[in-house]
Amino acid sequence: MSLTDCIDEYESSDDISRKVPKGRRSSSLTKPIAKGDPTQYSETIGESLEERQALFEQLRKEYTDMICKEKPAIIFAQEENEVTEGTTLEDFLQKHGPFPVEEHIAAGIIRSVSSAIMFLHCREVVHGCLDFTSVVLDRYFNAKTIVSSAVYRVKSSKAAGARGKVEDVFHVGLLLYRLLTGHKAKFGQNGELLTKPSPYMRISEKGMKLVEFMFATNLRFPPTIGRVRYSDWLDECDENPPVFVLFPS
Repeated sequence: MSLTDCIDEYESSDDISRKVPKGRRSSSLTKPIAKGDPTQYSETIGESLEERQALFEQLRKEYTDMICKEKPAIIFAQEENEVTEGTTLEDFLQKHGPFPVEEHIAAGIIRSVSSAIMFLHCREVVHGCLDFTSVVLDRYFNAKTIVSSAVYRVKSSKAAGARGKVEDVFHVGLLLYRLLTGHKAKFGQNGELLTKPSPYMRISEKGMKLVEFMFATNLRFPPTIGRVRYSDWLDECDENPPVFVLFPS
């Protein structure tokens, strides 16, 4: 698949999970990881269905055994379409329209998603299919990330492992970009970001800097999910939550 085909597929897909084969969505949706080489995508997963199923069950058991206060918000499901609770992030954004989501809501969603991805990356596992249907929200905008049997283990190759993790981080960046701007990110033939936030809308500058960090393509200093989760922007949103004042009627 050429870079142009890759980007066209991402931009034209309203339901990514149905158009890209299970377990290969990550590599078919991202721009090149290394600059100057538009054909360099993730290596083939190289795991049998049985191996990936065993990994899925192992992750689910480890998650179940965790202390409650340490657990990220994760839903384990063989297939994403099995999940019936909440509203997918895609459905929420479709109804919200082409407008930025409130900063504290966007930060809360990304905080939850990055914690879930960090749970995987700490175990040398790649999510493999993160998109707008992989996150579900409740009525209070609390987010949960769906982890399916598309997960795969990072191989011994350091470069291949870095690419898989960077792809996950890149996809978190896609989520945040749309949350902050109201629009999906679009990329040029060389992987450069073509879309820009509207100058007429209030956009979080620090949030957009975090997006730029997640869209980085240099594998020598790859963006990591830990730096996303504990970024200054998310910390500041934690320290300065919105204040709602109720006036007597």
